[in-house]
Amino acid sequence: MTHSYASFGKRVAATLIDWLLLSLLTGVISYFACGSFTGTEAFRSTSNTVFFAAYFLYSLAFELSSGATPGKRLMKIHICTLDHSRMKVPHFILRFFTRWLSFFFAGFGCVMVLFTEKRQGLHDVAARTIVINTP
Repeated sequence: MTHSYASFGKRVAATLIDWLLLSLLTGVISYFACGSFTGTEAFRSTSNTVFFAAYFLYSLAFELSSGATPGKRLMKIHICTLDHSRMKVPHFILRFFTRWLSFFFAGFGCVMVLFTEKRQGLHDVAARTIVINTP
């Protein structure tokens, strides 16, 4: 069976959808933790911490169980290993933390998707994963 690799645009759209969902969740949790949306340092600090923790748990739950977060499902793509099997915890951990490095280096690790044969970002290469289109 031949699989086509997910495009950069689909991957970006999936990430934006997931971040929107997580930002809403983070805002609600931070509001209850801080008592308001006043933009105080406490709110920002709480919000950032909650976002990172929520993003980790959200990604862990969805990517390990089905290979796709809600954003990826909407874009009809999913993550798998190079041999098309489901990711295991070591793949996930390496991919998750390398993805943050990809963002921090001016997005270079993500832009790699445009230039690699299997459309892999730095995090995919490191974790030996690919993102493919689902039927």
